[in-house]
Amino acid sequence: MLHKVDISVLKISDSQKILLNELANGGRIEDVSARLGIPIVTVKSRLAAVKDLLGTRTIAEAVQRAADLGLLK
Repeated sequence: MLHKVDISVLKISDSQKILLNELANGGRIEDVSARLGIPIVTVKSRLAAVKDLLGTRTIAEAVQRAADLGLLK
């Protein structure tokens, strides 16, 4: 179940937005890591943080919530 998020206090970093956009475009964690030139562990860490901020549990939920909130390009 998704948790309610107050967008006025939502603090998503630019790197987290980039990550969400990459995932929204169908990127796998390994592909995103390679494309952005960052370690897989960093991608996973940013993903965990952004899922927490968005109140989601899965990548699909996080991407959908980000789209609903207008955070994706």
